[in-house]
Amino acid sequence: MWKNRAGYALAVAALAALVWLFGRPFLVCALVLAAGLPFAQLALLKRDAGAVSVSLSVRPGGREGEALLLCFEVENGRALHAARSIYLDLAMNNLLLGEKTHRRVMLTLSDGANRFSCPIVPPCCGEIVISCRETGLCDLLHLFRERVAPFDEVRTVIYPRPV
Repeated sequence: MWKNRAGYALAVAALAALVWLFGRPFLVCALVLAAGLPFAQLALLKRDAGAVSVSLSVRPGGREGEALLLCFEVENGRALHAARSIYLDLAMNNLLLGEKTHRRVMLTLSDGANRFSCPIVPPCCGEIVISCRETGLCDLLHLFRERVAPFDEVRTVIYPRPV
């Protein structure tokens, strides 16, 4: 995210240098619009974050070595104006072995139904608790991230392979 901010600041600085060198009215208008765009994005993103909720569903059981399908559903109460994607930082805890793994997921939002499937392969059998450490809504230019309420933890059991 800091790279996107640095790139955008560099583009605005280059536009300011063009205004200083040439002083054309259209360059001044472009500079004012480019400088005001992040503030408008942030205000609209805060508005969008209030209307978004994320839920996760998973099968109640699976086999060791087979892919487990995580189904994310992003619900929004109204049209999204500045939100482009949602960022999830997932924590998967195997209660049998005490292993913890983390996975980051970025889901691109669309205008229609926002349902996503993400396959994971659990390494070992046991009860798996999937929780969300952080959830954030990102704007169109990936300059800002606004926090969204994370989903409740989900539990599933991975059974051993038949021998």
